[in-house]
This record gives sequence, structure tokens and C-alpha cells, in this order.
Amino acid sequence: SLTSNFKNKLNFGLSTFGASYRHKVNISSSGWSTIYNSVNGYPSNEGYTRMGTAMRSAGQYVAAFRNQAPTYILLITDGYPNGESYNPVTETANIWNQYRIKTYVLGIQFNASLLNSIASAGQTGSAYNASNQSAITAVFNIIAKNASAEICDNKDNDCDGLVDEGLTKGCSSACG
Repeated sequence: SLTSNFKNKLNFGLSTFGASYRHKVNISSSGWSTIYNSVNGYPSNEGYTRMGTAMRSAGQYVAAFRNQAPTYILLITDGYPNGESYNPVTETANIWNQYRIKTYVLGIQFNASLLNSIASAGQTGSAYNASNQSAITAVFNIIAKNASAEICDNKDNDCDGLVDEGLTKGCSSACG
């Protein structure tokens, strides 16, 4: 559902983290099957959740794409960070402060105030929580819809060939 609804509007890549950070799939419009197979084959428990390292590395990777198109990070986790020295909230705030890249957060059968702190540092409000496949799909669709919405930034956010269309002009800025 997500791939058919947003494949012409969003590009995705995949990195995983556990005992180490691994960049798995480059950001593109054609990596869907590779992402699906990588996620299905990924071990669910490697004994570590190096979330801060993952955020730091993901921020550095996606920063190269931020001027080409709207760029976001989606952190998906099922546990607390451990086994490292980087703070995931601090790293997420650094990504926003340095690159202006927002971070969405999804806890899989895991809901903690830490996840809300990461989402807040990533300028997306609060974390999502899901406990089954249909809930995960619903969250992905919400995030994808938000990420592809047209906003006032002089860019074609929804990839329809038009810039900042449908926005109401106001007094405070060029488009509202």
C-alpha cells in the first residue's frame, strides 16, 4: 500500500542498527523490494540498540540529499538505546540544527518518553507506536502523507511539477 501510494512522490533508503550501523539501501525511487527483503531478513535482536550512532550516521548520509528534495529520517525501534556513548536525542537535535532535516519516530511494541523526546528534537511532535503490521502500515502512510505535503518553502514538495501550490498567501511570508 505504501509503495503504490507514494512511489512517485517519495524516495526511500534503509540503514539498520544493532551491534553496528549498516547502510543497506541507497536513497532512490526503485529500492522498495530491496528494502522489504532487508527488513524481513534483519535480526530483531542483536543485543544492542545503538540508536545515537544510527542517528548520527543517518544524519550525515541524508544531509547530502537535503537540497535535492525534502528529506526526512524515520527512526524505527523496538527498544531502548544501549551499548554506546552517543545520546539519540542530542544527535537528532544536531541533525535538525545543522541540516534542518526532520526525524519521525516509530516504536514497535515499544512506547517510551525517550521516543517522544527524539521526535520532539526532530521537529515532528511525538512518536508513533504500533504493535502489529496493520498499525505499522497505517503509521507509514501517515508519515508519508505528511512528508509529501506541500509546504511554503519554494520547493515542489509533492512532486507534481508545481511549487507551493494550493497554499494561502498571508502577510507573514511569501505563501502564508
